[in-house]
Amino acid sequence: MRRLASALIAAMLVFAAEAAGPESIEPKTLGARIAWADQSLVVLDVRTPGEFAAGHLPGAINIPHTELASRVAELEGARENDIVVYCRSGARAAT
Repeated sequence: MRRLASALIAAMLVFAAEAAGPESIEPKTLGARIAWADQSLVVLDVRTPGEFAAGHLPGAINIPHTELASRVAELEGARENDIVVYCRSGARAAT
């Protein structure tokens, strides 16, 4: 009975975390995770290819926000990772 209660509590916590929506990450923390090549981190740049070519975070994947729905399969292996989405101002990343 205790195991069932523990499992239910754990499931509720996971559900609550997912329902809470995306979280923010501080630039310093993100920089540190990129610097130590954190394998559990996926950096997704949703800017245009031109913006990406002008400069981007190391290791970032470029999928413009206008193409994300049709190219989401490219992120299939990232489901279990932390995905950081960014753009120039935050508006496209928030979408």
